[in-house]
Order: sequence, then structure tokens, then C-alpha cells
Amino acid sequence: MANISSLGSASGLDLEGLLSKLRESAEKPLSVIKDREKETNARISAYGQVKSIVETVKTAAPTLGDPKTFAAVQSSVTGSGLNVVANAGALPGQYSIVVNTLATAQTLQVGPLSDRTAAIGVGGTITFTMANGNSTVVTVGSDSSLNGIMTAINTSDNVGVRASIINDGNGGNYLIFTAKNTGQQAAVSAITVDGNTTLSSYLAFDSANPTASPLKETTAAVNASATINGITVTNGSNTINTAIDNVTLNLTAPGSSTVKIWADPTATSDAVSTFVTAYNSLQSAIASLTAFDAKTNTRGLTAGESAIRNVQTTLSSAIMSVSPKNSSLWSLGQIGITTDPKTGQLNLDKTKLNQALADNPQGVTALLAGPNGLAPNVILSSTRVLADNGTINPRVLSLTYTIDDLGKQYRNIKTRIDTGMANTRRQFARLDVDAGQLKALSNMLTQEFSRMANSNKK
Repeated sequence: MANISSLGSASGLDLEGLLSKLRESAEKPLSVIKDREKETNARISAYGQVKSIVETVKTAAPTLGDPKTFAAVQSSVTGSGLNVVANAGALPGQYSIVVNTLATAQTLQVGPLSDRTAAIGVGGTITFTMANGNSTVVTVGSDSSLNGIMTAINTSDNVGVRASIINDGNGGNYLIFTAKNTGQQAAVSAITVDGNTTLSSYLAFDSANPTASPLKETTAAVNASATINGITVTNGSNTINTAIDNVTLNLTAPGSSTVKIWADPTATSDAVSTFVTAYNSLQSAIASLTAFDAKTNTRGLTAGESAIRNVQTTLSSAIMSVSPKNSSLWSLGQIGITTDPKTGQLNLDKTKLNQALADNPQGVTALLAGPNGLAPNVILSSTRVLADNGTINPRVLSLTYTIDDLGKQYRNIKTRIDTGMANTRRQFARLDVDAGQLKALSNMLTQEFSRMANSNKK
């Protein structure tokens, strides 16, 4: 069979066009499969959207049951000398506070020496003993100059002081030790030097006999002192967090002030508002995904699917079944949370909620966080929905299997079409050759008859 460049080139028939139309007709089932695959993927995405929102609802619920939410407080300071941080659980109250003294860090000084790089004896070790009993040994090493001593101390993480050198501008260099922390217990009580008598005579220090050493105390360690409602409180640092439960006092200067602490309903109100927003987002998403418009005959991606409705029913039941035991409040409506019967969404009356928090905080706590309260009900229901064997994951898995099946169908049908089209192309090729030969024979006979006719005329 003669080679041809394209179908129809020999016969003049539009065999390529015919073959293309045959393929187009044969591939219509493939388009149907692709449409079903696209729709199924969209439904998987829809379930993913719902799952994400349910997770948001589940995340918002624990805050409703967190004791810190109900124990939130606010504070104010009138006067001078301190600022205050009141943490959840602090009891409301008022405190008159006088800052008597601030805590200071001890500083020790020795010098002057004219050459900060000159060796002071050879080697040795320096032992720092703090007032709290902790001791740290620092090895001087080969550089026993002021520079070397400073470096050895500052590269030792456990030593309770920092070292520095001050030059007075007149050739004198002073070695300074500053306690890392304020207060009397963080001060140096003794410094001893072993293995270097020259350095020992320069640095040895005993707080019990401070005049026996050239190392002098230039700033004494002082504890902070404050009077709280007439009671004197001392502390090693200027941050006092043990005097008043769950309250931190940061002393800044001597002075007097009044500290007020009161319950803060904002944390609870915000937590409820966050939960309501998340829950309503879920209701809106489900309403959109399951909608059906009879006028336009359009429907949501998951319209008619029981799984998506089960999600809605499960979470709605968690809201409707709130009924705490042994509580003076028994209905969410009593604290301003109501359900719209048409949309299923929650409405929140913050004014009513805040009033309930002011009048009956224990009842609100029981309603939101107690047994069979809002938070535990929602957490339990959302956990069931999100479980591997819950409402969403099995449906997504089923849809995933559908995608796999559609893919197999597509590949099988396409293989059959490709094989059939290849066979048809070969048949068309033979037809083209045969038709071309007949056409050539026809042309030759036509020409011969014409020649014979012309010869007869002569």
C-alpha cells in the first residue's frame, strides 16, 4: 500500500474531518466522566470547608470552659512607685501600697592599676561565694591581667557577678564586680583566690571583714521594701509576685499608690462572641452547600446529602441540649444566647450576657462550662463529627473512591477509543489509496476516450 501524507490526499475525500467527527462522538462519555470528576472534587472540597469550620467551633468551645476566662480581672494604679499586672484568678480588692526602697545590686571595686594588660601573679582560681550559699570557681588561666580576669569571669555562666573595667582618664583602671541580681541574697559574701598569692592580696574579700581587702563595696545590696495595707513586704527583686495571689507588683521608685482589682466580664463576653461567630459560620456554610432554588433549578454542592445534614443536626443538638445540673441558670436564653428558628444561627445579646455575668457569675459559669453545659456539649459533639469514623471523614473517603473509579473508567474508555480510532485510521488509509487508484484509472480512461473521440473526428 502506497504511503500517503494525510488522509484524503489521494482520493480527495475529507477523511481527516470524518475521522475527527468520529473521535468527537466517541469521546462524549469522557466529557461526562470529567464533569462527574470535577463535581465530585468540588464536593470533597465542600466537606473540607465544613470540616475546617467545625474544627474552628471545637477550638472556640474550650475557652468557654477555661477557668481563666471566668477569672479574668482588670486593674488600675493611682499614684506613683509601681505598676501592676493582675492575672486571672486575682481576687477583686483595693490595696494601699507604699514603696519604701527599691532593690539594688551589690557592686565591688578594686584599683586603680595603671596597666590593664599586666599580669597579676600567675594563674590561679577565684572562688565566688554568694550570700545564698552558692559558690562558683573561675579559672584565671594564662592571662592574669585585669583583661584576662574580666574575660574569665564573664565567660563563666554560673558565676553570680559580671566584671567590667573602668578607666578614670588619668591612667587608672578599676575592676568592677556587679551582682547579676538585686537583693541581699544575690550579693557576694566572700571571694577567695587559690594558687596565686599576688592576685589573692588584690581580690580576696570577706563581707564579715570588708576593710581587710582592697576590694571595696561601692553599692550595698538592698532588698525591695513595700508596705501593703500596713503590712511590710520585702523581696530580693523589684518584682513582687508572692504578696498578693495572682498579682505582680513591679516597683519603679519610692512612692505611694492605690491599686484596684475588679472582675473583668470582657474575657467571657469575647469568648462567647467568638464561639457564636464560628458556629454561625458553620450554619451559613451548610445552608449554602445544601440550598436548592426551584426557580432556577440550581442546587448546592451537597444538597440532598445526609452526611452534611448530620453535621448540622449534631452541632445543633449540642446547643439545644444544654441543661446544667444544680445551677440557678438552666437556659442559654437567660444569658442572651438564642437560636433563630429559620436559619439555625445563634443570636447574642451582649448586654444581657454582661448583666448575667455581673448578677450571677456562678450560674453563667455552670451554664457555659459545667457538666452538660455549652462547652462540654460542643466539644463532645464536634469531636464525634471530626473522628475518623465520624460524619465527615467516611463521606470524604467514599467520594475519594468515586474519583478513583472515575479515573479507571476514563482510562479504560480512552484506551478503547484510541484503539478503535487507530483501526479506523488504517481502514481510511486503505480506502484513500483504493479510491485514489480508482480516481486515477477514471482520469486515464476519460483522457483515452477523449483522445479516441478526437481521432474519429479527423
